[in-house]
Amino acid sequence: MSTTQARPESNPAGDELLAGVIARIGSWGALGVMRSAVELYGENGDPNDVLSDTQVEQLAALAKYFDQA
Repeated sequence: MSTTQARPESNPAGDELLAGVIARIGSWGALGVMRSAVELYGENGDPNDVLSDTQVEQLAALAKYFDQA
């Protein structure tokens, strides 16, 4: 069984948006915001059910990433 993860397909529009965020707050700032979101979701969940399934899946994927880092 392989432990490598498939790289998501590149999305030029998304890449451009992310580059803008990184230009504004830097790489460490972007990572900090992502980690904060994961920690807030981990502590509080989604009590008002406002997050989409995709957002929850993305938070779960980031949580796994940060656990491995």
